[in-house]
Amino acid sequence: MNAGSLIRELRRGEKLSQRKLALRAGTSQAAISHIERGTRDVGMATLERILLALGYRLAQLRAERLPLDIDKRHLWAELEAPMADRLQRALAWDRFAAQLADSATRAEAAQKQ
Repeated sequence: MNAGSLIRELRRGEKLSQRKLALRAGTSQAAISHIERGTRDVGMATLERILLALGYRLAQLRAERLPLDIDKRHLWAELEAPMADRLQRALAWDRFAAQLADSATRAEAAQKQ
């Protein structure tokens, strides 16, 4: 179940309109509608605020490991590649990371001016 479906189910169970829930949660009816329909992502803080407005709290958040065969396939493909190719990819990622860091530094400097 996604966050929007959960909110809709709880809201209906509490016999609240989207408008009344929005007033309680400090948001708009349109925002509640978008969240319930899944057309807008909801952050953890917003989800917790809406649940609190419904009289609930977030009780469980869990993650599931991806199937191991996906990681194994990638790992074996990488290990079977020639060392020169793996080194070239690693250096390319390193250059990319350096470019991102440089870009972030320039953006911060521009904001300070």
